[in-house]
Amino acid sequence: MLDNPEIALDLPEVDPETGAALGDLPEQDWVSDHAVRRIRKRLGLPKKAAQREAERALDGAEVSDFVGQFRRHLDWLRHRHGLGASYRVTRNAIFAFQYGNLATVLPIPVQYRNTVHAQFERMQKSESVGSADLPHRTEHLGETT
Repeated sequence: MLDNPEIALDLPEVDPETGAALGDLPEQDWVSDHAVRRIRKRLGLPKKAAQREAERALDGAEVSDFVGQFRRHLDWLRHRHGLGASYRVTRNAIFAFQYGNLATVLPIPVQYRNTVHAQFERMQKSESVGSADLPHRTEHLGETT
């Protein structure tokens, strides 16, 4: 039904307004017009690149990947926009999804940009090393488990 299967799992099976099964509804674009306008304005991308940027956002970091004040900021956004909102963070922006559709794009506040870039660097390094190569927690104490 939707092009983004990761988010489609969060959707209800029945449309609350019409009562029709969502599988019976015609396919729709999951990037709202508002989100396209925000991508163009806030990221400076052309209209045709908005869909590709939204697809890249699905690979972005989740709220649970962050700690500290930026995590509190993301939690505040989630509280502000309701329980149906989920966020993905890229190096450039915060993408807000509402019930499986990309609703809007928010800029990363200036005071958190260095934190976000550092977190992405740590995530990239940990992916390149691999979890099998990491030492166990108690190995530095002389114990190996």
